[in-house]
Amino acid sequence: MVEINQTCAVQTGCFSGDTPGYPVTIDGSAGRSYRLTSDLNVGNANIDGLFLTTSRITIDFNGFSLDIFGIGSGSGGGIAGSGINGSVAGFTTIKNGVIRAARSTGIRLAGAKGIRVENMTLDFNLGGAMHLGLAAQIVRNRSSDNGGGTNSAIVAGDGSLISENVVIGSGMSGISCGDGCTVTQNTVSESGGSGIFVGLGATVSGNTAFNNDGDGITATDESNVSGNTASNNGELGLDLTGLVSYRENVMVGNTTGGVSSGINRGGNYCSGTGVTSFTCP
Repeated sequence: MVEINQTCAVQTGCFSGDTPGYPVTIDGSAGRSYRLTSDLNVGNANIDGLFLTTSRITIDFNGFSLDIFGIGSGSGGGIAGSGINGSVAGFTTIKNGVIRAARSTGIRLAGAKGIRVENMTLDFNLGGAMHLGLAAQIVRNRSSDNGGGTNSAIVAGDGSLISENVVIGSGMSGISCGDGCTVTQNTVSESGGSGIFVGLGATVSGNTAFNNDGDGITATDESNVSGNTASNNGELGLDLTGLVSYRENVMVGNTTGGVSSGINRGGNYCSGTGVTSFTCP
C-alpha cells in the first residue's frame, strides 16, 4: 500500500515516477495500490490533483478529501484542472473519499474502460462529478452541485452500471449513460435537464427522479424502464422514444405529462399537476 499525502505531494514527490508539486503522477512503478493518508489541497484551478499513466490500480481515499480550489477561480487560457485525470487508466478503482471544487471534472477518465468508482462524494466540480468511458461501474456515490452550465453530473459510456447513487443539482442531466447501460436504484433531483438520460437497449429500474427541470427519465429504442418514480419534473415523467417497454412506474405532478410513447406493459400510474390528469398511453 503506497501512501499519498500533502507533504510528499508538495515537497518531495510521493514515490518513484512522481516529482514534487501537483499533479501527483501515478505510473504504476511504485505498486498497484495507493492510499491517501491526509487531505490533499492543490490550490490551483488549472492543475489536476492526481494524474494516471497506468491501468489496473486502486486508489483508496481512506476518508480524506482532494480539493482543487476551482470554484470561481482560474484565469482564461489555463487548462482547467480535474481531481483525477489520466491518459491511461483502464480497470482502475477509486473509492472512499471526497473530491471538491475542480474547475473541470471531479474524475475525468473518459477514454478508459472498466473504471469503478464507489463510495465517493463529489461536490462543486464545474465540469461535472465524473466522466467515464465504457463498462464503468459507478456505485454508492454522492454528487452535489456538479456540472455548471451545460455539463451533466455523472457521464458514462456504453455498457456501464450506475447504481445506488444520489445526485443533487447539475447543469444538464444528473445521470447520462450510453447504450446498453443499467441504471438502477439512484435518486436524482434538481438537474438542469433530464434527471436520467440513457441510450439504446438500456435497463432503467427502481430510480427516483424528482424536481428536475427537464424530463424525469429519458430513454431510447429497445430500453426497459420499470419500477421508477418520476415526480414534479419540469417536463415529462418518462420521455420514451421508439420501442421502449415501461411497466410499474409512478409518474405524478410532471408539468407536461406522465409519459410519451413507449409500450405500456402494465402497472403504471400517471397523474398531472393540479386538476390536470394524464393517462398512461
